[in-house]
Amino acid sequence: MTLETVTRKEWKKQVEDNLLNIEEALIEKMDTYLALIKINKNYRMDDKTHRIIHQIDFDKGIITYKLGAKRRMGFDYKNKQPGGK
Repeated sequence: MTLETVTRKEWKKQVEDNLLNIEEALIEKMDTYLALIKINKNYRMDDKTHRIIHQIDFDKGIITYKLGAKRRMGFDYKNKQPGGK
């Protein structure tokens, strides 16, 4: 590792550039983080009422799901069939 002596102006510019790069990366990651939290919340609610079809596109990095058949819970004692009708 070699350290160079630079002027105060060059040093401040480098620090500011690094801070801007990090802030941009954080904003991008925060948007991704919030999107994942939102999809996870919706997934947990939908999983209680529907069967879920899980989908991932590994090449593009897309994670999603779609709703399948509605879940039927319980036992219908009149028809003697699980799930009612």
